[in-house]
Amino acid sequence: NAMVSSIVHVTNLPWKSVLKWFEDRRALDGVPDRRAPFQRETIS
Repeated sequence: NAMVSSIVHVTNLPWKSVLKWFEDRRALDGVPDRRAPFQRETIS
């Protein structure tokens, strides 16, 4: 995800923290993220 990559690059935050933040945002917005497990596997 280019947007996440740019955020990581600009803020120097760890990948896991950024992904968790995005997942939390999606949870708050009520949008299920079916790609999260797949992304975690590919990154780790």
